[in-house]
Amino acid sequence: FTLPRGKSLAIVGETGGGKTTVTNLLFKFYTPNKGKILVDGTDLSTISLNSLRTSIGLVHQDIYLFPGTVMQNLKLMDETIPDEMVHDAIKTVGLEAFFKRHGLNKHIVEKGANISAGEKQVIALARAMVLNQETLVFDEATSHIDPYTERLINSAMERLLSRKTMIIIAHRLSTIRNADNILLIS
Repeated sequence: FTLPRGKSLAIVGETGGGKTTVTNLLFKFYTPNKGKILVDGTDLSTISLNSLRTSIGLVHQDIYLFPGTVMQNLKLMDETIPDEMVHDAIKTVGLEAFFKRHGLNKHIVEKGANISAGEKQVIALARAMVLNQETLVFDEATSHIDPYTERLINSAMERLLSRKTMIIIAHRLSTIRNADNILLIS
Protein backbone atom coordinates (compact mmCIF):
# COMPACT_ATOMS: atom_id res chain seq x y z
CA PHE A 1 0.00 0.00 0.00
CA THR A 2 0.98 3.62 -0.40
CA LEU A 3 0.13 6.42 1.99
CA PRO A 4 0.55 9.91 0.55
CA ARG A 5 1.79 12.71 2.81
CA GLY A 6 -1.04 14.43 4.68
CA LYS A 7 -3.48 11.54 4.23
CA SER A 8 -4.77 8.94 6.64
CA LEU A 9 -5.04 5.19 6.34
CA ALA A 10 -7.06 2.97 8.63
CA ILE A 11 -5.92 -0.64 8.86
CA VAL A 12 -8.59 -3.11 9.95
CA GLY A 13 -8.95 -6.86 10.07
CA GLU A 14 -9.36 -9.84 12.29
CA THR A 15 -7.35 -10.35 15.45
CA GLY A 16 -4.03 -11.95 14.56
CA GLY A 17 -4.28 -10.88 10.93
CA GLY A 18 -1.11 -8.78 10.95
CA LYS A 19 -2.25 -5.20 11.63
CA THR A 20 0.24 -4.61 14.43
CA THR A 21 2.92 -6.36 12.40
CA VAL A 22 2.70 -3.46 9.94
CA THR A 23 3.50 -1.09 12.82
CA ASN A 24 6.31 -3.33 14.07
CA LEU A 25 7.86 -3.39 10.60
CA LEU A 26 7.54 0.38 10.19
CA PHE A 27 9.28 1.03 13.52
CA LYS A 28 11.97 -1.58 12.77
CA PHE A 29 10.96 -3.81 15.67
CA TYR A 30 11.02 -6.55 13.00
CA THR A 31 13.03 -6.80 9.79
CA PRO A 32 11.05 -7.74 6.67
CA ASN A 33 11.88 -11.16 5.20
CA LYS A 34 11.13 -9.88 1.71
CA GLY A 35 9.90 -6.71 0.09
CA LYS A 36 10.71 -3.13 1.03
CA ILE A 37 9.23 -0.34 3.05
CA LEU A 38 9.91 3.08 1.58
CA VAL A 39 9.56 6.36 3.45
CA ASP A 40 9.59 9.31 1.04
CA GLY A 41 11.27 7.00 -1.48
CA THR A 42 14.06 5.96 0.92
CA ASP A 43 14.41 2.31 1.92
CA LEU A 44 13.56 1.99 5.61
CA SER A 45 16.62 -0.21 6.17
CA THR A 46 18.87 2.81 5.43
CA ILE A 47 17.10 5.16 7.87
CA SER A 48 18.58 5.34 11.38
CA LEU A 49 16.38 4.34 14.32
CA ASN A 50 16.80 7.79 15.86
CA SER A 51 15.77 9.57 12.67
CA LEU A 52 12.84 7.23 12.16
CA ARG A 53 11.51 7.51 15.70
CA THR A 54 11.84 11.29 15.83
CA SER A 55 9.87 11.69 12.61
CA ILE A 56 7.09 9.14 13.27
CA GLY A 57 5.09 9.13 16.51
CA LEU A 58 3.49 6.00 17.92
CA VAL A 59 0.49 5.70 20.20
CA HIS A 60 0.39 2.02 21.06
CA GLN A 61 -2.27 0.04 22.91
CA ASP A 62 0.26 -0.97 25.57
CA ILE A 63 1.51 2.33 26.97
CA TYR A 64 4.67 2.54 29.04
CA LEU A 65 4.88 5.44 31.46
CA PHE A 66 7.94 6.33 33.51
CA PRO A 67 7.99 7.04 37.22
CA GLY A 68 7.66 10.82 37.48
CA THR A 69 5.09 13.50 36.83
CA VAL A 70 2.59 13.64 33.98
CA MET A 71 4.60 16.59 32.59
CA GLN A 72 7.83 14.56 32.65
CA ASN A 73 6.08 11.71 30.85
CA LEU A 74 4.69 14.08 28.24
CA LYS A 75 8.27 15.23 27.64
CA LEU A 76 9.52 11.61 27.54
CA MET A 77 11.70 12.53 30.53
CA ASP A 78 13.60 15.04 28.35
CA GLU A 79 13.88 18.23 30.40
CA THR A 80 15.27 20.14 27.39
CA ILE A 81 11.75 20.19 25.93
CA PRO A 82 10.13 23.46 27.01
CA ASP A 83 6.86 23.32 28.98
CA GLU A 84 5.30 25.51 26.27
CA MET A 85 5.68 22.69 23.72
CA VAL A 86 3.66 20.45 26.04
CA HIS A 87 0.96 23.09 26.52
CA ASP A 88 0.81 23.67 22.73
CA ALA A 89 0.42 19.92 22.11
CA ILE A 90 -2.39 19.70 24.66
CA LYS A 91 -4.19 22.64 22.99
CA THR A 92 -3.64 21.20 19.50
CA VAL A 93 -5.49 18.01 20.38
CA GLY A 94 -8.08 19.78 22.53
CA LEU A 95 -7.24 17.99 25.77
CA GLU A 96 -7.05 21.03 28.08
CA ALA A 97 -10.06 19.90 30.16
CA PHE A 98 -8.57 16.44 30.67
CA PHE A 99 -5.26 17.82 31.93
CA LYS A 100 -7.02 20.30 34.21
CA ARG A 101 -8.68 17.33 35.94
CA HIS A 102 -5.49 15.23 35.82
CA GLY A 103 -2.81 17.77 36.68
CA LEU A 104 0.54 17.93 34.95
CA ASN A 105 2.24 17.67 38.36
CA LYS A 106 0.48 14.41 39.27
CA HIS A 107 3.03 11.74 40.13
CA ILE A 108 2.94 8.53 38.11
CA VAL A 109 4.45 5.32 39.43
CA GLU A 110 6.34 2.73 37.35
CA LYS A 111 4.38 1.73 34.22
CA GLY A 112 1.54 4.07 35.26
CA ALA A 113 0.12 1.53 37.69
CA ASN A 114 -1.71 4.30 39.59
CA ILE A 115 -3.77 5.55 36.63
CA SER A 116 -6.33 3.93 34.35
CA ALA A 117 -5.65 2.48 30.90
CA GLY A 118 -7.72 5.29 29.36
CA GLU A 119 -5.70 7.95 31.18
CA LYS A 120 -2.51 6.31 29.90
CA GLN A 121 -3.81 6.43 26.34
CA VAL A 122 -4.71 10.13 26.60
CA ILE A 123 -1.23 10.86 27.97
CA ALA A 124 0.31 8.82 25.13
CA LEU A 125 -1.69 10.78 22.54
CA ALA A 126 -0.57 14.13 23.96
CA ARG A 127 3.00 12.81 24.29
CA ALA A 128 3.06 11.90 20.60
CA MET A 129 2.03 15.47 19.80
CA VAL A 130 4.72 17.14 21.92
CA LEU A 131 7.43 16.38 19.35
CA ASN A 132 5.06 17.53 16.57
CA GLN A 133 5.97 14.61 14.34
CA GLU A 134 4.57 14.78 10.81
CA THR A 135 3.45 11.15 10.82
CA LEU A 136 1.51 9.47 13.61
CA VAL A 137 0.63 5.81 14.04
CA PHE A 138 -2.23 4.84 16.34
CA ASP A 139 -2.20 1.13 17.09
CA GLU A 140 -5.47 0.33 18.88
CA ALA A 141 -5.20 3.70 20.66
CA THR A 142 -8.77 3.43 21.95
CA SER A 143 -8.73 -0.23 22.93
CA HIS A 144 -8.89 0.15 26.73
CA ILE A 145 -11.06 3.18 27.26
CA ASP A 146 -14.52 4.19 28.33
CA PRO A 147 -16.95 5.86 25.86
CA TYR A 148 -16.27 9.39 27.21
CA THR A 149 -12.49 9.06 26.82
CA GLU A 150 -12.98 7.41 23.42
CA ARG A 151 -14.94 10.47 22.26
CA LEU A 152 -12.16 12.70 23.62
CA ILE A 153 -9.47 10.78 21.72
CA ASN A 154 -11.56 10.50 18.55
CA SER A 155 -12.17 14.26 18.59
CA ALA A 156 -8.45 14.85 19.01
CA MET A 157 -7.71 12.46 16.13
CA GLU A 158 -10.23 14.26 13.90
CA ARG A 159 -8.39 17.54 14.50
CA LEU A 160 -5.11 15.83 13.62
CA LEU A 161 -6.42 14.27 10.39
CA SER A 162 -6.19 17.61 8.60
CA ARG A 163 -2.61 18.26 9.78
CA LYS A 164 -0.78 14.92 9.86
CA THR A 165 -0.08 11.78 7.91
CA MET A 166 -1.73 9.04 9.96
CA ILE A 167 -2.00 5.29 10.17
CA ILE A 168 -4.84 4.16 12.41
CA ILE A 169 -5.10 0.51 13.41
CA ALA A 170 -8.42 -0.22 15.05
CA HIS A 171 -11.36 -2.53 15.48
CA ARG A 172 -13.88 0.17 16.33
CA LEU A 173 -15.69 1.86 13.47
CA SER A 174 -15.88 5.10 15.47
CA THR A 175 -12.08 5.30 15.42
CA ILE A 176 -11.65 4.90 11.66
CA ARG A 177 -14.73 6.47 10.11
CA ASN A 178 -12.94 9.68 9.06
CA ALA A 179 -9.85 8.06 7.51
CA ASP A 180 -9.12 8.84 3.86
CA ASN A 181 -8.64 5.15 3.04
CA ILE A 182 -9.30 1.84 4.77
CA LEU A 183 -7.11 -1.23 4.25
CA LEU A 184 -8.53 -4.61 5.22
CA ILE A 185 -5.90 -7.16 6.24
CA SER A 186 -7.14 -10.75 6.01
